[in-house]
Formats: sequence, C-alpha cells, structure tokens
Amino acid sequence: METESFCAQFEHTYNLELDKSTLSPAEAASFGALFEQVVWYSPFPDERARVPNYSDEASIRQAAEIAAQCIGTDLERERSS
Repeated sequence: METESFCAQFEHTYNLELDKSTLSPAEAASFGALFEQVVWYSPFPDERARVPNYSDEASIRQAAEIAAQCIGTDLERERSS
C-alpha cells in the first residue's frame, strides 16, 4: 500500500470509525502514537525540508512497524496469561 493511501485511510478510520473505548491500553497507545505520525505525513520533500514536523515515508513505515510490534507483544502477553 502506498504511504499516502495508508495515512489517509488510517487517519479516517482512527478519527471516524474506531471506537477507542474498545482498545486495550497498549492498542490505544500504539494507535495514538501512529496517528501522531500519520497526520504529519507529507509526500513532498520540499515541504518536509521547510516544516520539520512533517514525516516522510520511512518515518511512517517505522511508526507502523512499532505499532504492530507493540500490539503483537500485547496479544502474546494476553494469550500467555
């Protein structure tokens, strides 16, 4: 999936479709941290150079991987309990 599409879909889902009250603490933290990166994504290198808060594709990929790892760890912890 292209980064721009991922960001648009994740932001829409997180803001408009997700019932955050159903998330575990780890999921809430992981998705919240990913959201904070997604909203700052810019596909334009010149914009990212001018606005230091903007994220590039690598930053979004890394944030998504971290979120997936945290959620996976949380699921493993629940299964072993």
